[in-house]
Formats: sequence, C-alpha cells, structure tokens
Amino acid sequence: ATPHLTGSVAADADAVFAEKDSLIQALNGELQALKRQVSDLEKSVSDLEAKADGKERENASLKAELRKADERKPSQVLETLVFKLKRQLADKERKQADMKNAIESLRGEMLRAA
Repeated sequence: ATPHLTGSVAADADAVFAEKDSLIQALNGELQALKRQVSDLEKSVSDLEAKADGKERENASLKAELRKADERKPSQVLETLVFKLKRQLADKERKQADMKNAIESLRGEMLRAA
C-alpha cells in the first residue's frame, strides 16, 4: 500500500494501480504480437521482392533469348532463294522423269525394230 494513504483510500489506490498495471501488461502483450506481425510481414515483403527480382531477371533473359531466336530466323531473301531452288529441283526432276520415259520409249522402239 501507499505509505501516506490510509484505509480504504489506500485500498482503492492499490486497486487502481493493479488495474492499470494489468492494462499495461495486456497492452504490452498486444504490442509484442503486433511487432511479431510487422516482422513477419516485413519478411514476406522481402521474400516477395526477391521473388519479383528473380522473375524480372528471368523475363529479361527470356526476352534476350527471343531476340536471338528472331535474329536467327531466315531472312526473306534466304527464304525466296530456297523457294526458287526447290522449284528448280522439281523442274529438273520432272525433266529427268520425262527423259527416262523417252529413253524407255526409244528402247522399246529399237527392240521392236530389231
């Protein structure tokens, strides 16, 4: 009890102090819980920032890969040249088949004439 308070006044003061002390302890507990939540949230933010940085690096890497792949695509000139060469090859194969048929026909005529 408070030394210069007596009787019921001292008891009332002790009760008020005990109530206030209890309230302070409860508020300190809430404060500690909130501090833990803040700490957890800060860690989550840090983790998410690191993850976002990783995704940004991955995205930049994929964009660079895509640019390189686009650069390796055949040019229009090359595609046109390949198309012309394929057409020439088809013409030559057709002419070869025609000549083969002509030779077979001549061979048949020579055998009949002999």
